[in-house]
Amino acid sequence: MGGEFVLDGGGGGEAREEGEGAGVEVMWVEWLLHGSTLPFDNLSCATMVVGMSEFHEHPNIRTAVRYHQAVSRFAVGEELAAFFHPDAVHTQLPNALFPDGTVRHLPALIAAAQQGHKLLAEQHFEVINTVAAGAQVALEVTWSGTLAVSLGDLTAGQVLRAHIAAFLEFRDGKIIAQRNYDCYERLHPAAPSETDRQAEDGKSSP
Repeated sequence: MGGEFVLDGGGGGEAREEGEGAGVEVMWVEWLLHGSTLPFDNLSCATMVVGMSEFHEHPNIRTAVRYHQAVSRFAVGEELAAFFHPDAVHTQLPNALFPDGTVRHLPALIAAAQQGHKLLAEQHFEVINTVAAGAQVALEVTWSGTLAVSLGDLTAGQVLRAHIAAFLEFRDGKIIAQRNYDCYERLHPAAPSETDRQAEDGKSSP
């Protein structure tokens, strides 16, 4: 995000910074402020939310981005566990692939990452936006993954895509909790190949 920075707390002041690469986005996010809306004049009592331009400044944002980079290259075992607090809990809210959602503690999370490496030939995360307040980081992420094997009506080589909101909580510099809201694009079964059609025709021939 670039160009202009506007901070307007709605209670008596506006800060504006312009310029190439400024890209500062400071937001008042209601859920991060525990449901309270504080006026700008009470800034000293509020929680400052750090946005995209602070990518390389806020330690928890740096860790969150590095974590997604590691997952993208199928990090497993100790490399993946290094991002997490030993008591970490990963919650995936219900979605198209996991209609009941999932709740995993660290050992199950590491095992799921290893299984994912078997199902996907490649995957890519793009962090579009981040905000941080205190020990919490929120990320807007897009994901794509290419199937290595067939899954139901989905065939190997198909690309899955999702738009993700991820909420991370940190303790001692490690992720202690993660909640993911994964919005998958419509899953279309692959069109049958010519070989599949010929095989099907052969079955139907007398």
